Amino acid sequence: MTKDWAFGSVMCHLVPLSNSCSVFVTSWSLTAISLDKFLHINDPTKQPVSIRQALGITALIWIVSTMINLPYLMSFEHVEGSFYVQPGETPYCGHFCDEANWQSENSRKIYGTTVMLLQFVVPMAVITYCYFKILQKVSKDMIIQNAQFCQSLTQKQRNDATSRKKKVNYILIAMVVTFIGCWLPLTLLNLVKDFKKEPEWLKRQPFFWAIVAHVIAMSLVVWNPLLFFWLTRKQKRSGLSKILNSTEIVSSFASRVSNSIRRSTFRRNTDRVRKKQVVLDCEGSSYTTSSRPLLIRTDVQATLSNGSTSTTREML
Repeated sequence: MTKDWAFGSVMCHLVPLSNSCSVFVTSWSLTAISLDKFLHINDPTKQPVSIRQALGITALIWIVSTMINLPYLMSFEHVEGSFYVQPGETPYCGHFCDEANWQSENSRKIYGTTVMLLQFVVPMAVITYCYFKILQKVSKDMIIQNAQFCQSLTQKQRNDATSRKKKVNYILIAMVVTFIGCWLPLTLLNLVKDFKKEPEWLKRQPFFWAIVAHVIAMSLVVWNPLLFFWLTRKQKRSGLSKILNSTEIVSSFASRVSNSIRRSTFRRNTDRVRKKQVVLDCEGSSYTTSSRPLLIRTDVQATLSNGSTSTTREML
């Protein structure tokens, strides 16, 4: 990969800012999730976080992340190739986007160390503490439960309880290990760049390895939902359709769709019956007394005094 930048000065500032903010937001969002789980497992009667509170927390994370990354935004500059060579040497061809605006090397080192603490060390410590306390809580509750009801449980029930306990332990440990494994490459890469300790293989392709480390860090948003799904599913299922059918979200959605179809069908049938009743009522009201056909018959047996026959009208 080359260092030639073809997107202008504005994008030279916005792209690094978006990359750095996404790293902070991801790390702190996972920290907020672990805190939420820890608080609700310790106190099950606690009210869950509302949508408004979740939106407020998310907005706060984005605002703080942007403020922390403002020095990083200002450090980037759209420079020419002469920036990388000494005066009198042949400059590189093209324009480049690089961290060329730091006031001093010490300021860059201080900022890099601060970012490492806020983005990696503090979230890792909080997540590790929360999941460790959750493990303790789960183990304690299961020990009390087994001590109270051990005699009434079958061997299969004891084995299932032990299996569930091990599963919870493995997944919570996997969440911590996954967090460290995904964020450690990017953290180390930024640290060696800030302290000017890059190895030769990193100097040859600095942007390529930066992209690789960033992709590994962002893959955490993929692994975490999979671990949560593995933790909450009730039994193993094969095939995508069975997996989807086993989730509460899809089941709830299918139930809502089915109820909506039933209501829509009932509404259409009701409308048809009403329309038919209206038509029948209109037809019935048109048969008034004045418009009904008359059957006129001559009663030959009845004669009037003047000798003419009487006429009888019968209304149908």
